[in-house]
Amino acid sequence: MAQAQPAETVPASPLDRTLPWTEEAYLELPEHPRIELLDGSLLVSPVGLPRHQWMAVQTRSALHASRSHGLRVFGEINVRVGPGRIFIPDVAVVDASVSLDTLVVDAADVRLVGEIASPSTLVVDRAVKPRVYADAGIPHLLRIEFTPDGPVGLLSVLDGTDYRLVQRAEPGTELRLEEPFTASLDLAALFAAT
Repeated sequence: MAQAQPAETVPASPLDRTLPWTEEAYLELPEHPRIELLDGSLLVSPVGLPRHQWMAVQTRSALHASRSHGLRVFGEINVRVGPGRIFIPDVAVVDASVSLDTLVVDAADVRLVGEIASPSTLVVDRAVKPRVYADAGIPHLLRIEFTPDGPVGLLSVLDGTDYRLVQRAEPGTELRLEEPFTASLDLAALFAAT
């Protein structure tokens, strides 16, 4: 009589865990561009459309060209915005003193975060992330949303415990930053660049 072969086991997904997710468990995940940690749960979103990616690259490049000494501009880095909270902003302006080998940057070292809103992330980008970024004390928030006329920039500054909108740059107008450094961005021109 032939012996039965043991059933082949399928490796468990790294996402197969019991809640709540801890920061340690989150950081054990394979590298991932769009999985974030919020209070023991994972926020998973698809990689943005090519227009999202292009706007993010162009915005980071323009900010990098304008940045002040002592600051660096990154995209898609892990930012610890509180205990059990790690977000991955599309744009982050960070103190240059932060090691380039660090896995997670603390919010205290971040001067500006930017989110490029996509249809799948619009609610989180408008409601959840501003609240969490404000609670973390990040001084500046830039959100870019797409309209039929082109990209709109919404620049807010932390005023006490909430963000206050200081500029809304419609397509064809420049978005002017005064802090953390001076910069003027024509988002429509950046988006249209080839």
